[in-house]
This record gives sequence, structure tokens and C-alpha cells, in this order.
Amino acid sequence: MISFDTDSLAEQIDEMKEEFAAKINDINRGLVSATELVCAALEGDMKRLMRDTEVDTEKTYYHWGKGYEGRKNGVRRGIPHHPSLPGHAPAPDFGTLLQSITHDVDVDGDTVTGRAGSTITEPPYPAYLEDGTSKMAPRPWAKPALDMNTEFIKQTFDEVVRG
Repeated sequence: MISFDTDSLAEQIDEMKEEFAAKINDINRGLVSATELVCAALEGDMKRLMRDTEVDTEKTYYHWGKGYEGRKNGVRRGIPHHPSLPGHAPAPDFGTLLQSITHDVDVDGDTVTGRAGSTITEPPYPAYLEDGTSKMAPRPWAKPALDMNTEFIKQTFDEVVRG
């Protein structure tokens, strides 16, 4: 016959609950930190891909943005822009897309959500560049950054799970 003290058993269960809750809190803190690291790496690589992209020096377009009223030999001219090569990240001209790239991490209870990308939504200009249009080949910048970081993402979250 086995006998046990119910008060002692209740104390052990309470201790186990406290230890379990502490471990869950540690994991959640680790997930938030890992998500922040991953999203910051994605943001940095997206920006780097744009800054380091190869441009088509054979083509030049002129933009009239940001109140530019320059004149050359009496002829009104825009700001010159060399587009990136198809398949390469977009080449910045005014830097609007580049400056819109950011990341954030939200925590809602036990749910951690990380986002990295452009804050531009209307029109969906970043998506047009990433995926291309009927008139323009894709200039991907988000997917290549994700591909570059796949192993880092796996390792970072693996450390949280194992740690």
C-alpha cells in the first residue's frame, strides 16, 4: 500500500506550476528577443540590397519629384535615375522606399509577431517592385533578404527552444 501526504503533494504541484510558469516566461522573453534580432537583420539586408544594387547605366529616366525645378541650358530637367537591372533590388532615386523599410515586434499575451518591410501600402508600390508588373520585370528586395537570413532565423529560434 502506498501512502502520501496530500498537503505535501499539493505543495509539490504548486512548486511545479511556478517553475513551469517561469520557464514559459523565459521562453517568451527569448522569442521576443529572437524575433527582434531576426526582424532587424531582415531590415538591414533589405536596405543593403537596395543600396548595393546594380544599375542599368544604359537607361536614364528623369523624375520631377520633391519640387525639383532644375534647369539646364534653359530647359527644365528632372532628377536623373538609373533603374536597377531586372532581377536585382530596386535602385533608390529619392530614397522613399529605402526610408520606409522598418521592422517592429508586437507581443499580445503569448503571441509574438514580428514584421519587417516597407510601410508604404497605397499604392502597393513595394509589391510592384518585388513581384514586377506587366510592364516591368521584378526587382525583388524582400524575398532575397529572407533567403539570405534563412539559416540565421533557424539558428536563432533553435537557440530559444534549446535554451
